[in-house]
Amino acid sequence: MLRLLILLLISIKTYAQPNVWLSGHLIDGANEEIEVRIHGERQHDNKATATTKADKKGNFNFAFRIQFGQPITMTYGGSNFLMYLHPQDSLKITASKRVFDVFMFPKNGTQFGRYSETSVPPVFEGKGAALNQFLYQNGLYGRDSLQEKPIIKRATTEMYSTIVDDNSEYTWAKYQKQFGLADTAQSIYVQASLAGQAYFRKHTFVDNQPEIDNELGQSKPVLKIIPNDDAIYSDIYLNALLNYFKINYLAADDSTAEKYENVAATIRNLPKTQEYLLANVIMRRVFTNDSDIFYDKIFARFEKDFPSSTYTRQIKRDSWAHRLLEKGIAFPEIVFQNINSQDTDVTKFRGKPTAILFWNTWCDSCQTRLNEFTKLAESYEDSSMNFIAIAANNQIDSWQAHIKNVAVPNLGHYHIKGEELGILRGAMADKNFPTNAHLLLLDIAGIITQRVNLSDSAISIKTQISK
Repeated sequence: MLRLLILLLISIKTYAQPNVWLSGHLIDGANEEIEVRIHGERQHDNKATATTKADKKGNFNFAFRIQFGQPITMTYGGSNFLMYLHPQDSLKITASKRVFDVFMFPKNGTQFGRYSETSVPPVFEGKGAALNQFLYQNGLYGRDSLQEKPIIKRATTEMYSTIVDDNSEYTWAKYQKQFGLADTAQSIYVQASLAGQAYFRKHTFVDNQPEIDNELGQSKPVLKIIPNDDAIYSDIYLNALLNYFKINYLAADDSTAEKYENVAATIRNLPKTQEYLLANVIMRRVFTNDSDIFYDKIFARFEKDFPSSTYTRQIKRDSWAHRLLEKGIAFPEIVFQNINSQDTDVTKFRGKPTAILFWNTWCDSCQTRLNEFTKLAESYEDSSMNFIAIAANNQIDSWQAHIKNVAVPNLGHYHIKGEELGILRGAMADKNFPTNAHLLLLDIAGIITQRVNLSDSAISIKTQISK
């Protein structure tokens, strides 16, 4: 038994140890904060894995752990650098910041952002250097000029697609010659990235064609579907999938069911890709002209098809942030905390009508409204209604000091901050919410019956509740 316990402790310690070492020199990154994020389906929550700080000369050195060979993003000074790393890699990068600028497609005037290098692309040394150098040199990471400007102007889509596809095949052949196919996951990742790159190069060509070139018989660019679920670890391929399905399979006049089936049927043999793609269709709200009801229907179908999906929680939270809180809408199940730092949400208060006052400690009129709200809550001795006051984005000690003198039995005090506050601000369509007191009234099922901005001192909370 003791031997098994020792082996278990050793395995836990080994699992927790870093297995990737990343160092480098940031040409313009003296004293910059640096973070690494693992991304792709395996780590879709995209949380920071490791952070460090460059010294006064721009040098840094730190370690973190990954479970598989996969892409990561290194960020500093607002700039992102993609890398593909494997366990046991020891990579050194020399880089400088990239600046964001805008270029315009002449056909429709649409603006697209891109990153352009202020100096040379990053230079790599050590284990993992060859692959990352290859990815940057071939435009799979960093800047890809052919996604900005076509190499020729007058041609049919078919002619240009042939050129792009031939170039993609040539790059794939170079990869196989240099790296072989022994690392299956890496090979699929590169192949998927090439497919995504080729698609956007074709897309750029079509969008750059003047109207007078229509006689050339332009058609929509085609995406090569990679028949392996690991392909979705490539961001460029995932973005290409979303764009391709939006244009080709998700017509604006189709019903919800037809749109869903169009996507699902095309990649039915790739269940992980299907789940990831449909989740992103919902989270990224690909169809900007469709209503919340449309996304509710798509999500209901998604939950039915993928009852154990790890994306469900994030889809719900993204939906809350995009949906304007107004009469007839259910108040979202965002988390707020009481004075003892215990979490709760609005579901706790269902079964009775609920009045919610949003306020801030630094807002003078908010204190007046809080006093008014407190007296009203005290008058409901029969507890026939819930009264809760939620302070937003305040320091805990400041909030606690403010509520000492307004504690009554029928009034619950809570605060909200961080990601939860961000969701609330999105739902209120106010990035600084609340700058003054707001009142929300909910029915017994948690549906909003009134939303009132209390900036006008003539508005009575009692009158609003009595309506």
